[in-house]
Amino acid sequence: MKQTIFTTSVFLFTVSVFIGCSKEEGIIGTWKSDYNQTLILKANNEALWLIDSHKGVDTYQIKYRYDETTQPNHFDLYDFKKGVLIGFTLYGITEMKGKTLKLNFEVGENEQVRPKSFDPQETQVFYKE
Repeated sequence: MKQTIFTTSVFLFTVSVFIGCSKEEGIIGTWKSDYNQTLILKANNEALWLIDSHKGVDTYQIKYRYDETTQPNHFDLYDFKKGVLIGFTLYGITEMKGKTLKLNFEVGENEQVRPKSFDPQETQVFYKE
């Protein structure tokens, strides 16, 4: 009887956590790519994008927008404070499966440049730590 109550309690807790967790909460965290990039997404729509090159690590403090109501989901990076992307937005699409995040961006001044599908040549894959 105690085992049944314990098992039921654990199951209900797991279900309540899963149902109460939106996909946006799932995107929060540290994501690393195979190409020396790290994307740290915070709950307040702020992000750090770290790009490691032979010259060192470039760190960009930026903001992001994530819209999971669209297909594919929209994911934009904007408010760049330095570099060639000042004044521009990276309009993107994303697909999250477990701890894998696919991203495909186009730079532009408006949403019309947003990719419609994932181009294998342009898509980056990040893995959640």
